[in-house]
Amino acid sequence: MTAAAEDDLLRVCFIIYYIYRIGNGLGFTRFRDYGKFINNRICKGVRNMYESEFCKVEYLKELNAVLVTWKKFCRGEEYRKPLLFAIQRMHEHPACNFIADTRDGFEDDPADLQWLFDVFIPLARRTGCEHMFFIIDRDDSLRAELEAQTGELKQYFDVRPCFDLEEVRQFLADK
Repeated sequence: MTAAAEDDLLRVCFIIYYIYRIGNGLGFTRFRDYGKFINNRICKGVRNMYESEFCKVEYLKELNAVLVTWKKFCRGEEYRKPLLFAIQRMHEHPACNFIADTRDGFEDDPADLQWLFDVFIPLARRTGCEHMFFIIDRDDSLRAELEAQTGELKQYFDVRPCFDLEEVRQFLADK
């Protein structure tokens, strides 16, 4: 299967998953059953990891966390697609944490920042996520960019800046 076909299948799975969730919540058995069938038979295991030239997204079982590692600056679909993939993984794992490694390639784009507030945050809240970690450089070169995001995120999540993944592990172990 080509990467483009796999991406299309992933989008379909994401949509079906929400049909399943909505149908389940409203009691529409037909939507729920069809969505459940598609999700279980086709979508599970389509991809456990997302990777592009801009970003890598993976689920870390030992931390019950989705790790989004930004490789270089991107905007639009290149920014949104990995975050939607992360949301999908977070839905599959109750009380999943979110970790963004921002040490490489993180900048704010006004349109993406608005999308983060309008789309990402409401979707992330529905996953049961409690903690969001941002791995930053020790020289704190991205502080201004992150402040724009974390201010809004702090209304809904426990947001913590960290210097490495080990610091995240330590916090979650002590919790």
